[in-house]
Amino acid sequence: MANYEERIQDTYTGEIAIIKSNDWYIFNQKKENKLASWEKRGHRLHKQQTKEEGLEEANRLTNEALENIKNMKNILKYTLGIDDKINWESLKDYKKFKQFKFDLQPPDLNSYLLQAPRWSIFEYIFKSITIKRKAILEEKRKEHELAMERFNKNKERKIAEYELEKKQFEKLQEKHNKEVEDLKSRFEKNEPEAIEEYLDLVFSKSKYPDFITLSYDLLFDESRKTIIVNVELPDPDSLPKEVEYKYIASRDEFTTKELKKKEFSELYEEVISQIAIRTVHEIFESVYTNSIDFVVLNGYVNSIDKKTGNDTIACIVSIQAEREYFNSLNLTKISAKECIKGLKGLIASEFINLAPVKPILNLNREDRRIIESEAVIDDIDSNNNLASMDWQKFETLVRDIFAKEFAGEGVDVKVTQASRDAGVDAIIFDPDPIKGGKFVIQAKRYNNIVGVSAVRDLFGTVMNEGAVKGILVTTSNFGKDSIEFAKDKPLTLISGAHLVHLFNKHGYNVNIKIKQK
Repeated sequence: MANYEERIQDTYTGEIAIIKSNDWYIFNQKKENKLASWEKRGHRLHKQQTKEEGLEEANRLTNEALENIKNMKNILKYTLGIDDKINWESLKDYKKFKQFKFDLQPPDLNSYLLQAPRWSIFEYIFKSITIKRKAILEEKRKEHELAMERFNKNKERKIAEYELEKKQFEKLQEKHNKEVEDLKSRFEKNEPEAIEEYLDLVFSKSKYPDFITLSYDLLFDESRKTIIVNVELPDPDSLPKEVEYKYIASRDEFTTKELKKKEFSELYEEVISQIAIRTVHEIFESVYTNSIDFVVLNGYVNSIDKKTGNDTIACIVSIQAEREYFNSLNLTKISAKECIKGLKGLIASEFINLAPVKPILNLNREDRRIIESEAVIDDIDSNNNLASMDWQKFETLVRDIFAKEFAGEGVDVKVTQASRDAGVDAIIFDPDPIKGGKFVIQAKRYNNIVGVSAVRDLFGTVMNEGAVKGILVTTSNFGKDSIEFAKDKPLTLISGAHLVHLFNKHGYNVNIKIKQK
């Protein structure tokens, strides 16, 4: 037997070796050589394994990248194979409440009786069953009865808790199912809020790739049977650009190959265009009532302005689609971008640069200034002097004449709350994709010349309101400075003479008599 002997094991491969020697120096040398050999082999094997794992991971990432691009190119195609209508029954909750379970077992009488002391043969022979034994057994029976009483009370309490929980569950379930039925009923009656709520459900069920998140802001205009939807679209930086991954074994790192700038720009255009067309399709397909004839879609992108570093938002696509025409399209064969052009939509020259376009229609129906007002125009006659009538009545009259002017064009004219300031007296909402938009009106029942300050105020209001035009109506006239300031600006000045002509045009005989000082 050798003087020195040791069993060693390679921690990487599990190989075992026994080192022997009669000489201490030789023994240590053999051991060190073996360990060094194992370490070198382990490093080589690890490197090989790492390379294989790296290549495998690079292949997986490449396949994932190619799948992402495929999914982006098939955003529209994906939804065409799906019925976008809401299945009302699927929204209801028919789950059964859990079964009652009480795992505890009732106390066993025998287990209590067995706790009584055992009697010796001597006691059985000479005392039989003594009074003491009877008392002990009786005590154990009472203990068992108390335990049974506690058990039953505990069970009754658990049953009561279960019944209460079940009742609450069924009550909430009944309430939920009733709300579904109520929404269905209101939707089929074409109630605006129900239609908006329904479409929220449709969009929540619409599946996109994980890296695309959309948010929607909906508004239903019942009078024009139009749904207006603002969609927050993905910005270019949020979409994956990678097409290939490679593993560099010598550096133990991955490198990526991305789409070329032009290729990615074309892909981004395709993504945005397909989202826009898909959203319109989902609305028309899902809304099975006759409530919607038109869809207006405005696509916005929130991003960082590379020049300023500030947050910015831009509308880069705006579409108005009519149901009958849209449903005649073969969406399986279209180019989404060309389809938008065919719909006379407005699109950025290059989506990738987020160049903004003017939304076709982007109404804010939650403007708290808007009020309902009685028409006064039919009570007007030549005996009424517009220059001396009540100023609130005059503002309503201006609203009425503009409603007549735009009658039959789907235009909505609203009066705002009386304020007697330089704010907005009426608002016009025109859905026309070319000449339409939001117009603000100020009505000045003046006997004096309207100064340039009033026109400047109107221009500031147009800018603040995001309107496309401002209209200043007066019973008097405008000075030279006012007319000069309005040139080349989105402003229209209507003097008293023009106002009378407008009334006469629609068959109303009115007069304006300026008070002379």
